[in-house]
Amino acid sequence: MIEKVIRGVLRFRSSLTSSQQALFAHVADKVQPSCIFITCMDSRVFPSNIAAIEPGDSFIVRNAGNMVPHSKLIYDRWTPAEAAALELACVRNQVNSVFVCGHSDCKAMVGLHALGGSAPEESSFVLDWIHRFGSATYTKWEKMMHSDKSPLLQFNENGLKFEAIIDNKLLAQDQLSQINTLQQLLHINSYNFMKEKIDTKDVKLYSLWFDIKNATCFIFNRREKLFVPI
Repeated sequence: MIEKVIRGVLRFRSSLTSSQQALFAHVADKVQPSCIFITCMDSRVFPSNIAAIEPGDSFIVRNAGNMVPHSKLIYDRWTPAEAAALELACVRNQVNSVFVCGHSDCKAMVGLHALGGSAPEESSFVLDWIHRFGSATYTKWEKMMHSDKSPLLQFNENGLKFEAIIDNKLLAQDQLSQINTLQQLLHINSYNFMKEKIDTKDVKLYSLWFDIKNATCFIFNRREKLFVPI
């Protein structure tokens, strides 16, 4: 793998155009990102490809399952990197857009589904992460699966409120992934420093979902209550 990485670095250097070199020179001295992407660490999902993001455009946070730990789950002086990144972007750098991007065939959501709402029996950092910070997602999905009434999922916490309809033709892990992408908006809003900016509309929250097989990106439309293709 190291050979492939070195070849890639050399190819990058040799193929740099004058406009690209000028862009790097510009952002080296002056950079003002306009958004922050919180997305999965999956090797198939790159914001730079999905949204044509260039150097200097965006802060990017990646983890297993594009999750933001809810503020109520923070204890002692433990500070999750995701909360620190949100403060750095939205408070200290005045970023006004937060994108949470999930995707199809998410292995974190496969794991969440396999756990079935229960804590992992084995000692595992990743399974503990998925269970602890994905349990609210699983609870919503389970409620949806057992509901004979309205297909609407309710997202309502700390002043942030919206409804969503999840496509019942999707695989279970993809339904979970879409719900999870929406659930993270509530988690982001659980931090007082973010809620203040969201309430004043200085920061807007968006949910994206990438269908890997079809290379199609969806955005959640609150008015239609659906993920719609861009």
